[in-house]
Amino acid sequence: MKIAVGITGASGSIYAKVLLEKLSQLPKGEHTIQLVWSSNAPMVWDLELRGASRNNYAFTTYGNHDFMAPFA
Repeated sequence: MKIAVGITGASGSIYAKVLLEKLSQLPKGEHTIQLVWSSNAPMVWDLELRGASRNNYAFTTYGNHDFMAPFA
């Protein structure tokens, strides 16, 4: 299964974090998880989740202006 996750700069980073944690528990090789962050999402994540790393997830990440991303 292919799953694309878009994380925005809206409040609610905890929901994105919990989703990423759950997705990271899926069996390897059966799923393709791809992320895209809005330009404000990293700042909001850092403000709301003080100290929680955004880089702990082994998912392919695309820039929010990457029109060559598979899901674009």
